[in-house]
Amino acid sequence: MFENVFKAALVGLQTVVTAVALVVGIVVLAGASLVALAPSVGEQVRSLR
Repeated sequence: MFENVFKAALVGLQTVVTAVALVVGIVVLAGASLVALAPSVGEQVRSLR
């Protein structure tokens, strides 16, 4: 009985950790691409003016 609860808790914890890791990865990737794109976007805005 207790083992099943423990296993369920572990699976739930793994799911939460995986979800958090995915979100953090997406945020980091988005931030990195924004930083990489920012200079070129700034140049485009300047050239449009």
